[in-house]
Amino acid sequence: MDQHCDKCKKLIKHGSNYVTITREIEHFSDDLQEGSEVVSVIDAEQIIILCTTCGDNFKASKVKQIITQSF
Repeated sequence: MDQHCDKCKKLIKHGSNYVTITREIEHFSDDLQEGSEVVSVIDAEQIIILCTTCGDNFKASKVKQIITQSF
């Protein structure tokens, strides 16, 4: 599925690299029979999608600071 960069509107073709911020609701558990940990994604929503050029300029620490200040 092709997408567009939310910043520069460039086409991001299916299979291309991109950067995304995603909101996920997950359930974490242990599989005792297999001896492994299991994460099930219950719901996921892409909040922002960036092409690699815009994503390279993305400052995760700045976004984290903005999000934490909004609580």
